Amino acid sequence: MNQYKKCSIDDCVNYIMDDEELCSVHSRKIVKPSVKELVQYKRRLKWQRNYLSSDWLYEKNDDNTARFVLGVKGTNPLICFGVNPSIATPEEPDDTLCRLEKLAYKKEYDSWIMLNLYPLRKTNIKELTFNKELHNENLKRICNLISDKSYNVLAAWGNIFDKVPKYIRDDIIRCSKDICELAKYKCKFVALKIIEEPNRFPVHLLYREKGFSLYETKFVEF
Repeated sequence: MNQYKKCSIDDCVNYIMDDEELCSVHSRKIVKPSVKELVQYKRRLKWQRNYLSSDWLYEKNDDNTARFVLGVKGTNPLICFGVNPSIATPEEPDDTLCRLEKLAYKKEYDSWIMLNLYPLRKTNIKELTFNKELHNENLKRICNLISDKSYNVLAAWGNIFDKVPKYIRDDIIRCSKDICELAKYKCKFVALKIIEEPNRFPVHLLYREKGFSLYETKFVEF
């Protein structure tokens, strides 16, 4: 699989002009998409050019309220753990997945996979609710994915202590401990940066600092 290719603005604009949802004509005047829409369509175009449908690893539940696995196939993937998934799909990239993709190829991995401590889809983390069966299914999918060999795993869920609501915080922390038990003998854990005080945690994948340094760390300590 090739690394992602850059597409020109002209390519992106031509793609958008063919899309009735984003571009309409009224009295022979073109209604242009917003900058946000343009960026998102450029991402979609790039992924369509670089990945075949057979390249994707995509596992979700039947009603699409939970996502267990999202990534692309390869022999040496960078596996990343966030807190919980958003609405992103192979057809709809988001900031976190694009950041993971860029990091993986920059560090010479041939692919990337996004997993989560808890699989419920919510764009607002304060709306999370815990379901034990969903957590167990997530563990099962993770075990199936990492059981064949050792992988590098990027811990990147950010500050659980501040962002996750108190009513579900202990559940999410238990999720992380259960995942650790599955992976600690098979995987090497890395992080972009570790914040030590007042609570120790790995920074989120969207944390901005110059460069993409990966530091080896101990998953179980978070």
